[in-house]
Formats: sequence, structure tokens, C-alpha cells
Amino acid sequence: MTVVKVLAALLLILAAAASLMATSFPNACGDGRLDKILDDFDTIQWKYCCSSPGGAQPSDFVISQAAGCSGNAMSVAFNLTGHDWFVIWTENAFAASPLNLENTTHLRFAFKSSNPNAHHTLQFKLFDGNGLWTATLRSTADLPAWRPVYIDFREFTCDACGQPLNLAHIQRLEIGILRCDCEAAGAMPITNSDIATLYFDEIGAVDLRPGAPQRLTEVAFEVSPGGPDLRATTAAALRDQQRTDGFLPAWFEECRSDSVDLLCPKPGTAPDPVPPTAVPTDVSVRTAVRNPQARETRRNGLVQRFIKRFEGELRIPVQISLRSMGARDS
Repeated sequence: MTVVKVLAALLLILAAAASLMATSFPNACGDGRLDKILDDFDTIQWKYCCSSPGGAQPSDFVISQAAGCSGNAMSVAFNLTGHDWFVIWTENAFAASPLNLENTTHLRFAFKSSNPNAHHTLQFKLFDGNGLWTATLRSTADLPAWRPVYIDFREFTCDACGQPLNLAHIQRLEIGILRCDCEAAGAMPITNSDIATLYFDEIGAVDLRPGAPQRLTEVAFEVSPGGPDLRATTAAALRDQQRTDGFLPAWFEECRSDSVDLLCPKPGTAPDPVPPTAVPTDVSVRTAVRNPQARETRRNGLVQRFIKRFEGELRIPVQISLRSMGARDS
């Protein structure tokens, strides 16, 4: 039963690793799913709008052009010290010729931050001539790498508008940066910085309704290439964790250098002796406990059966190493 639990735990680890493997896209801004570009930042038409407390544009709030993930980008350097929020806008850039986003479902843009400790909130706003519609992305001003963001237009809200968002008549875009002390510290202190530079690129719109050209449809399971070192690594991990009584632990727990867990192995110490009550009654297992060669044969047999049974699930390009892990029965 213990071995079965260990094998099941390993399969869960492998499945999780497979699901987290990132897909590589040729577009550095992300997956590149766009139907129309609203602003590629080849020229900067955004301006400082306002802040709280009010007043003139602070000297440490700077909008400029920078290298982006696709050509040029807009950089917004800010310091929230003494402020609650900043807003930048396109002002009258689209007033004479409003944007028509009627046949799209999502606003899409790419952005990143220079400071992973700037845990503040972004707001994206659309002015349709009737009111200002807002979508809020809490604690996202700390994203350290270029990533695309998709916002469903149904997420934009306007309490005072009294009518639906008019996507066919977008006259102005706005971006707000709001102070957010919303990270849960728990037992560990959170470093929260007021100073950062945000980079924005490829603001656009896309139709992601079922059947739309940019809507991804999965037609088959993804095929993962085999991992040539995985079987050997898995076998070595199981071998290294076998106890002196011939069994594998049902649970692996991380052991740190300052661990007080008596079950964590200490450098230079001998393995724990086999407790009398832990000696199994199965004849083959008792033989393995007393005879090192028999124990090695039994161990290898278990590992080989595991590998053969789950060979298909093991064809995942990841490596598992439990050498630094301790053991605890559950």
C-alpha cells in the first residue's frame, strides 16, 4: 500500500509538471492573437491626465518611448509616494474618429514592470461618449516579463452610465495606476515599492467568440516528447528514498538545514535502525530486509514494474529529483 501511495504521488507530480509547461510563441509579446491594433506606440500619443492629490504632473512621473516586445513601446515611470493614483490618457486622439470595436470581444495589450515589488493595481478605461468604463487588474504592476492580457469587454463597468458600453464609439483610452496595499503578508513580510516603470505594447482588440479565427480550438491531445533521463532519474529517486526496512515512505517532505524534524536525515549520520514493530510479515520483504542483495533485487523489481506500467505517463520532458527530500510516514 505504501508503494502504491508513492507511485500515485509521483504521477500527480508528473501531471502537474506537464500542465505547467509553457508554450513558446514566436511573438515576444505573447501569442499574438489580435484582430486590430489600437496603438502600436510607434508614436506616443498618451499624456498625463491627473492624480490624487491633484496638481501638476509630478517631476518623477515620466511618459516616454522605449524598446518593446514588438517594435516600440510606451514606458511610464512613476513614484506613488505621497499619491493614491495616477491616470494617463489619449485625451483627444480618437475624438474626431472614434474607435469601432463592435465586432470584437476582448481588449488585449502586453505589458511588464521594472519592479517585481511594485504590487499596485492597473485600471484600463474606455470612454464611449456617454461615460467612462473601467476594468480593474488588482496587484498587477509587478509583472517582471512581457505578458499579454485579455480583458473581456463585459468586465468593464460604469455605475453612472445607465446604458450598455457603446463599443462602436470609443473616443478615449485611459490607464490608471492605483496604490494597492492588497498583498496578504501572512507570516512573511511583503516588500511593497512605490517606484517602478511600466511598459505597454500592442494595445488592440480581438474577437474570441466560438468559431472566430483567433479562437483557439483543441482538436487533439498534445504529444509530449520523451524524456530520456526521466526513467533513470525516477528509479534513482525511489532507490534513494527506500528505508532500511525495505519500504518506501508514503510522504516526502522537504528537509532544510535548520529542520528539527527527527525524520529528516542529518549529514554524516547513519540510517535509522529498523524498529522491531516495523518489520513486515511478508516473507519476501522480510528476506529483503535481512539480505542486502535480496533487498536490491526487490527494489529494482518494484521500480521496473512501476516504469513499465506508467511508461506512457512518464513521457514528459521533466526531471524529478528527491535527493534533497526527507521522509515521513503518514
